[in-house]
Amino acid sequence: MFKGRPRRALTAILVLLWITAYLILAWYVGASYIPERWIWQVLYFPIAGLLWVPVAIYIMHKMAEKPEPIN
Repeated sequence: MFKGRPRRALTAILVLLWITAYLILAWYVGASYIPERWIWQVLYFPIAGLLWVPVAIYIMHKMAEKPEPIN
């Protein structure tokens, strides 16, 4: 499909789109559903702040160029 620079650019765009969508969702959940007691916020925000990482790693892994087999 894509190789080289276009593939890296597409990967960067996909990761940025994912982070943007996740940021909006995490912000909405934090503002709407997490009680204002400090203990819940201390638990929610570090977890929500790191949950985007596995999906971003998955996107980068799937978009990584695979070495072509040597015949």
